[in-house]
Amino acid sequence: MDIILTAVIAAFLLMLIQMHAPGLLPFFLMIFYFLLLAQLTMRLLIPAIRTIAAAGLPAGGLVALLAGSALVFHLSESFSRMMEDAGFGPVGRISHTAAKLLILAAWSEQLLEASRTVIGLLP
Repeated sequence: MDIILTAVIAAFLLMLIQMHAPGLLPFFLMIFYFLLLAQLTMRLLIPAIRTIAAAGLPAGGLVALLAGSALVFHLSESFSRMMEDAGFGPVGRISHTAAKLLILAAWSEQLLEASRTVIGLLP
């Protein structure tokens, strides 16, 4: 309920800003975007990923890692599109590349373990 209320208040404030100070709209749009995104992430997504990881499933850690990677990729893609729409395309592309490298670093331990298994199977 808090998230919906925040979104409604943000939409109302953005309409006011658009009517009275249209030059400041992209700045405030970015602020409200990150505030709403942070609230969604902290209240819904991260607790769900922690619940999956702590569920005691045999592959619970991998499922949590996969969900976290998908979350980081989606947030990065969304940020990249927003920056491109605001006229800062190179910044968006750089941040998206950094997010991809972060995901690769998060999976590096599992990739090393898989490569050791494959090398162990070779004659």
